[in-house]
Amino acid sequence: MLIDARNGFPVMVKPAGGGGGIGMAVARDEASLLRAVERARAAAERSFADGGVYLERFLERARHVEVQVLGDRHGQVRHLFERDCSIQRRHQKVIEEAPAPNLARGPVVGIAQRAAEALQRLGYDNIGTVEMLMGEDGSFGFLEVNTRLQVEHAVTEMVTGLDLVAAQIRAAAGEALERIEFQRIAAGGRGFGQRRTGRRRGVAGEQPVPLGEQAARHRQPHHPEADEPDRTAHASFRHHAPSAPARRRAPEGGATHRRAPLRRRGPN
Repeated sequence: MLIDARNGFPVMVKPAGGGGGIGMAVARDEASLLRAVERARAAAERSFADGGVYLERFLERARHVEVQVLGDRHGQVRHLFERDCSIQRRHQKVIEEAPAPNLARGPVVGIAQRAAEALQRLGYDNIGTVEMLMGEDGSFGFLEVNTRLQVEHAVTEMVTGLDLVAAQIRAAAGEALERIEFQRIAAGGRGFGQRRTGRRRGVAGEQPVPLGEQAARHRQPHHPEADEPDRTAHASFRHHAPSAPARRRAPEGGATHRRAPLRRRGPN
């Protein structure tokens, strides 16, 4: 197996048929690459019934930065700035923040604009998220485009004031972005989203490391050109397993009342 000499090792092996961090493995040389591919294929077949894998350049101490975009049916795509989702556990997002902290605004807005322009050239006409990794040298690497509204969209709504659900519906109905107030969109303040996780295995995994410890691990040096907005907002996203219906409270006089089952009526 050959690795492009321009990229070299380390590389990340990922299943092609699914996500969620399942089956991902890092290889730092050709010997470990073969083992990583075997493990990733086995996990992919168990989880997704598809043993296909692909390789990405592995970035040490990368930050996960994603760009919110919206396209209309008139050939326009605009970005709604970025979210930083670097605090994760088991490759699952735990904290989302907008705008990305301690980054110079120029390069970040520039990469967001490039993402929107690329989708515009492709004729993209929906809401979506362009997910990327940012290396320690400031370079960005493309991950994927989620062609849907993500659960963390509320963090972007906090800093832009735009209802993204309504905007998506209006764009799908044929309205141009100019009519959805895109000319006046600006990022103001700071928004946070926290995914609450439990001990149950599920969307966001098990109980996360306490927030203070997570933040200490991912603290970045202050950048002199980074903006420091003074307004703060917070959202919490909960992932709960469906629970059994609550029992009706018994009236003071006796037993609980139960609704009679519906019976199918015969033809008149």
